[in-house]
Amino acid sequence: MQTHPLPLKFLFWDNRLCEEMSGFIRMLGELRKCEENPVFKPKHPFEFRRVHLYGSVHRDDLTGNFRLWYSTHGTEGGERHSRLCHAESSDGIHWSRPDYDIVEGTNILLDRDHGVHGPSVIIDHLEERPEWRYKMLMKPSSSRRCPAGGKRREPCGGGVAGGT
Repeated sequence: MQTHPLPLKFLFWDNRLCEEMSGFIRMLGELRKCEENPVFKPKHPFEFRRVHLYGSVHRDDLTGNFRLWYSTHGTEGGERHSRLCHAESSDGIHWSRPDYDIVEGTNILLDRDHGVHGPSVIIDHLEERPEWRYKMLMKPSSSRRCPAGGKRREPCGGGVAGGT
C-alpha cells in the first residue's frame, strides 16, 4: 500500500496522550461569533423542530465546499423516527440541502428507524478506491462503508453520500 503525507489541521488538539511531538505548532486563531447564529436550523417538517449537529462537517477536496451530515429525530403518527440528512455550503454559514432520490425531493440519506444517532463521517485519504473514501460510524454498534458512486451520490445500502 502506498502512503501519502497528509496535510492535517485540527480544530482542537489534546496532547495528554502524546509523549513526544515534532513538527507541530499549537496556534490559536482569532475567533468571532457569527451574527447570523444559529447558522443551521430546521427548515423542513421532516427535520422536526431541531437538527442534531454532532454529525460531521468536511471541506470537499474537489469543490472547496463544506459538506455536513446531520441527524434529526422526532415523532410522526405516534412513532419515533430518526433520519440522516446532508447539506452543503460554500462559506460554512449559508447552507443548501441538495435533493436526493432516496426520499424524493429531500436531502434525506437514511429514512426512519435506521438507528441514526451521532453520525460521524470520515474521509479515508489512504483508501486506494476513491469511491470508498467516505466512511461513516453511528451508534455504538453501527458502521457503514460503501461506494458512493450511485446516481446523484446516493448511498448504497445505507452508506454515505459523497464520493470522489
